[in-house]
Amino acid sequence: MSFKPGTSFHTWKIIHHCGGGAFGEVYYCSDISGQHVAVKVIPKNRLGNYWERELTGVSSYREITGKTDGLLRIFHVSEDNESLFYSMEAADNCGDDNEYRPDTLSRRLEHGSLPVDEQGRVINDIFAAVKKLHEFGFAHCDIKPENILFVKGEPKLGDIGLVSSFTATMSHLVGTLEFLPPELRLRETVDDIPDKSSRQKSDLYALGKVIYCIVTGMSAEHFPSIPQGFKPALRSKFLLRFAFRLCDRQIKGRIADIGAAERELSEIERKTLYGETIVDKVKYCCGCFSRYVRGWFSWFWRGVLRYWPISILIIFLTAAGIWRILPEPEFDIADVKTQEFVDNNIGVAMTMPAQWNIIDDAFKEKLLNMDSDGAPQEVQKFIEVTKEMTSDNQTAIIHCGYHNYWNDNITIQAMPPLAELWDWSDSELRSYLSSSWEAELGVTPEIYEIKRMEKAGSRCIYIDMGYYLGEIPVRVNNYYIDRGDKTLLISLTARKDAFKDLKPQFEAVLATLKFI
Repeated sequence: MSFKPGTSFHTWKIIHHCGGGAFGEVYYCSDISGQHVAVKVIPKNRLGNYWERELTGVSSYREITGKTDGLLRIFHVSEDNESLFYSMEAADNCGDDNEYRPDTLSRRLEHGSLPVDEQGRVINDIFAAVKKLHEFGFAHCDIKPENILFVKGEPKLGDIGLVSSFTATMSHLVGTLEFLPPELRLRETVDDIPDKSSRQKSDLYALGKVIYCIVTGMSAEHFPSIPQGFKPALRSKFLLRFAFRLCDRQIKGRIADIGAAERELSEIERKTLYGETIVDKVKYCCGCFSRYVRGWFSWFWRGVLRYWPISILIIFLTAAGIWRILPEPEFDIADVKTQEFVDNNIGVAMTMPAQWNIIDDAFKEKLLNMDSDGAPQEVQKFIEVTKEMTSDNQTAIIHCGYHNYWNDNITIQAMPPLAELWDWSDSELRSYLSSSWEAELGVTPEIYEIKRMEKAGSRCIYIDMGYYLGEIPVRVNNYYIDRGDKTLLISLTARKDAFKDLKPQFEAVLATLKFI
């Protein structure tokens, strides 16, 4: 069921078709009063026997929208013989009379991060909307920049297509992949569908990703990367830390509920007001102090001399107040918790960043079952090599990527001893590497540097090289370490744009290498 511009549907005149999905179409319309609204039409046959439940749910949600400014307001909910439909506020038009282009957060982020003074306003309004939803027993389930619309310049959370009651039974996992917590992306069966608490926490995780996009101007798929040369303002720095807390890789490290998130967001406002450095905080305290004592200075000075014991007490209390707002340690994105990696099969131990995944037997089994059908040829090659390495009992793979299994990772591979490797010249090594990579992976590497060194008391050959995976530039650092009965290969593979950030972490991990 679809309507052409110029036609009528009930009391609305269709102006533009905005788009649609699996459950309905959205139209930009005008009503009998000439007001512009958005109308969503959902054919009943797409909902099956659940259309009455959907009608009840949307009607209940309509009551909530009038109680907070941060939710897209629904005006009218109804149904006829063929469809369920409802009208709602229309986003501001960024196009012209011939084309309706809704003003969304994703559209504004196309030009980079929001201005600092606008970041807090948008985040606070959307957070208030999510809080109101949770208070009334709903979860949005699809919070992302595309679903945040601007109506008369004010941000509102829209697209209620996936909104669900906390008590409702879910038959399938919903949401957008980049905005789902990592533990939910691997859910495959109905039994794996998250409960009420998980859906609420999933909303908070998605909100963290949205805050990351607002502050950095980058898309969610790049999380947690930071733009090169990024120098955020004080408020933006605190908001970014808040986003990383909401999206902590470890479930136990995340903010637990909407109440805790609200308290931390309020704390950001206080910290922004005080400043970050001790100079800023002292200036703030002096400014507050002077506002109260200006005009009373003479009286105060006489009082200090006359009542000196009380004066000392006041000075002590003032010093305690300044100490209370001393700056916290500077926030460093790379400063994360660590975990121990030990593999007795290949005889190594290392200390890894906590957000990196150490692939266990269950994860290895998932890698072995990966389907490469439909993937580009070069990606298929990488999957085949990954399977080969993973199936080898003498190989351990440590994965530190967030979105796929073959980019941005460290691998540790124990191979048969390569006795001739240590006697080869640099030119022979270059020839060997070029031919082996072309044969195994179908790519031609460019070798930048070859160095001979020592790692953990063993001789080592370091090789820095790069290649193209399709159109994606990739950088590789390989360390071949001689262990007598075997050759140990420790490798960092990363997309070129992520390599600069990962290389210091990789070197820090290598510094902890021990042979057991």
